[in-house]
Amino acid sequence: MEENVKNQQISTPKKRGRPTKFNKELCGKAIQYLETEFKKDEPIPTIAGLALFLKIPRQKIYIYSEQYEDFRDIVENLLALQEKRLLTGALMNKLNAKISALMLAKHGYVTEAKQQTNVKIEQIEELSKLTKQIMEEKYEEKYDEPKGDA
Repeated sequence: MEENVKNQQISTPKKRGRPTKFNKELCGKAIQYLETEFKKDEPIPTIAGLALFLKIPRQKIYIYSEQYEDFRDIVENLLALQEKRLLTGALMNKLNAKISALMLAKHGYVTEAKQQTNVKIEQIEELSKLTKQIMEEKYEEKYDEPKGDA
């Protein structure tokens, strides 16, 4: 029985579907978009702008960046350039600050300030005692009649 298993050829699954459009030319065009093309009609480079320039669906940008390291580097450069232009544009009042903040959220920036309060109960009690003491002293100063010779 072992001989039958050894003699059987293992067939590899056939590739199915449409062949990929990814090639070095696509990388070259993506670099061209980053270096010069986006500047013609966009204030910042975007994934959508790259997809339109390459004439491929936006989802393909994400798929190619997962599958091909060269393309991943291009997309990471695009995102870094986008982040830099959003920050400098907003700081120099060349871009709308609210829109920039919204887009920078995709880069990990947060617009809300989170405030943490770590106060121990003992601290609260001590502050309460001090406040009470101060209030009593102020009350005595204001409402106590001066003791004088009558």
